[in-house]
Amino acid sequence: MIFTGIMIIIFIALGVVWYVLQKRITALKKQFTLEQITDVMTQDKSVVKTIKQARVLQGISFIAVLLILWTIFENYPNSYYLVLLNVMQLTTTARQYFLYLAWQRCAFLINGK
Repeated sequence: MIFTGIMIIIFIALGVVWYVLQKRITALKKQFTLEQITDVMTQDKSVVKTIKQARVLQGISFIAVLLILWTIFENYPNSYYLVLLNVMQLTTTARQYFLYLAWQRCAFLINGK
């Protein structure tokens, strides 16, 4: 019972972090035009690399979702389900963080010019 409570608390905390990152990314996106962002992405390869890392994390998150569905259909104990749910939320939050870093880098390069 304690394990389940801890897993739910971790899931909610990661959800809150994801939400805050999403709000910050949206605020950064509104500051710049598409032309500015495209120019920065063609000149600085670190932004593109960070976005590719975020895509890898998105793939891991997708695999976690498939494993969650598999554990549900195979009637595994709830603890497996909760651990995979936290793995999915962790990779999704990490993906948002990498995207946030990419947007911050874009903002820095645009404002630095």
